Amino acid sequence: MTKKTSRKSSSSLAEKPASPFDSLLKSLDLVAANLEAKYGAGILTSLCTPDTAAKFTRVSQSLDDAIKSQDYDTIKAKVESLKRGWLKMEEEAIASGYLKTVEAWYVCAPESGIQYIIAKHEADTAILAAQYPAKTSIIYSLAAIAQLIESQSVVNLTMKESAYFREKAKERADEAQKVKSCSEILADAIPF
Repeated sequence: MTKKTSRKSSSSLAEKPASPFDSLLKSLDLVAANLEAKYGAGILTSLCTPDTAAKFTRVSQSLDDAIKSQDYDTIKAKVESLKRGWLKMEEEAIASGYLKTVEAWYVCAPESGIQYIIAKHEADTAILAAQYPAKTSIIYSLAAIAQLIESQSVVNLTMKESAYFREKAKERADEAQKVKSCSEILADAIPF
């Protein structure tokens, strides 16, 4: 068993982890976040076999127990097992015919009524085009938007908007500094 430490979250990437477990757990969180962003939260456990879902749940619960006991070797083994479990669930979902969810953002222009669909990846634009064949939908990838921004006319507009929003953020920060903090309020004399 390793020395017991209290878990604290790091507020900066430059800071050292609060405990030796942080980097292990963050690596697992990254795998989970990526797959949940791709398929949706809680979806993969319903798309894999019941046996795989049950194993994944057992290992996840045993990781919680290992974290409570602060046993580094067990935590490391459980984290690696859960990473493999996430990939196994994705593999089984794909094998069963489930297509990945396309990550996209949707916005409707208020004046024209045109629905703009923005795909995270260029390859996903074809999938979205098949799902949204209406002429009132226009599909862009993030890469295409970057190309539009780099065009001179859009860059000038974007720079003006950016300066405007930076000024507004500065005004809000100045206003926030004028507001008393909780400790200042509590330090004030009680009026009764």
